[in-house]
Parts: sequence; structure tokens; C-alpha cells
Amino acid sequence: MLGKINKVSSYYFIDVSVLKIKTLYELKNIEECHNEIKNFKEYLRKDRIINEHIISYSKEFLRAFTLLLKLNQNPTANNLNNLEYLLSKKNLIARKWIILKMKETESRKLMN
Repeated sequence: MLGKINKVSSYYFIDVSVLKIKTLYELKNIEECHNEIKNFKEYLRKDRIINEHIISYSKEFLRAFTLLLKLNQNPTANNLNNLEYLLSKKNLIARKWIILKMKETESRKLMN
């Protein structure tokens, strides 16, 4: 259903893309997350109507989300440090959600 979203408004499309990525992550559909990241990056590269700040925040979200996926698949101190550093220095979309998921991954690691 989320795949049928029209690209009428760039801002709505960005919001829906972020929501779709977060939903796929919550459903543990990692392969589809990677596909959606690729599609979102391509959209940001091609669309010239969007404000540069929104593009920057979206790209930073994608970088942080990619690090979150790496952390989830391989919870090493290096992956955690890279994600924490990115979150401390950059403004990005869904920052609080990424921090929450990072802490959940970290606590799962401690339990194992």
C-alpha cells in the first residue's frame, strides 16, 4: 500500500519515504529497507524542487539509518560510536526515533 504513493508533493513523498523505512525496520524487513533507501537516495538526487536543507536532512537521515542497520546486524563498539557521532553533530529527520532504536539495539547486546 505504501508503495502506491504518488509523488505529487516532494515534501509528502519524503515524509512517506521516511515512514516507510521506519515501518520496514520495525517489521524487520531489512532487505526492503535497503531497497527503499536506494529509491529514496535516487529521488533526492533527481528532484530539484526540494529545498537544499530538506535534502541535507534527508541524506543525513539515510546515513544514520544505514549505520543503524549496520549496528543492528553487527553490534560492535565501532558501529555504535559512528552512529553516536553522527547523531551528535548533524540535524536530521527522525533523530529521536533513531536514538531510541540505537538504545534498544544496545540494550539487546547487553542482554546477550
